[in-house]
Amino acid sequence: MSLIAGPQQVTGCRTTNSNDKNLLSLTNSTRASCQPDGPRDSLSVLICLNLALALLNEVFSCGIHVLEGCCCLRAAADYVRAFQAFYENRLTDAKLFLRETVRLGNEEELHRLSASAFITMGQIHLNEQNTAEGHKMISAAIHIANRLPDIGIQLWATALLKGVANLRGDTQEETRWFTEHDRFSKIVIHEHMRAISAPEHSLIE
Repeated sequence: MSLIAGPQQVTGCRTTNSNDKNLLSLTNSTRASCQPDGPRDSLSVLICLNLALALLNEVFSCGIHVLEGCCCLRAAADYVRAFQAFYENRLTDAKLFLRETVRLGNEEELHRLSASAFITMGQIHLNEQNTAEGHKMISAAIHIANRLPDIGIQLWATALLKGVANLRGDTQEETRWFTEHDRFSKIVIHEHMRAISAPEHSLIE
């Protein structure tokens, strides 16, 4: 499961003046998944997080509260907060929320969310020129991603680790991560080609 979708990519949302109606429909259709006694599967986490992102995109602060209502989804809520802070260049707040995401994610075994938080923290540290801490966070992310596996995080992490190795002048490590990144890229391309050549693909053409 790729847990985070961009604000413009949230299923069921359109950026038009009729968004109030669209978002109300989305809220009603996903309300059950976001209740304290609702489902606890990964899809429900994704639904609630996408709903929060949609609401945040429309500057509805209540988007966060949809997630906070479910104790098991507080980690996802903090990740939404972190992304909002990251977009607003409030990096200290972003790191604070990401650390809380990791803590809650570890408690509830939300490994994919923890990996997403680690890789995002790594990116922030690199943006702040803190290479050592960035490397630590990215390494933690790819360790989890390799076990899941999660090709998106693997691609992101190997690209960053290749850059870190370049900054350190470590050509052996740079070559290693370049090779890994190339391998993951080929997997993505292969899967894409396999998908579009499948008979079922003609149904959406």
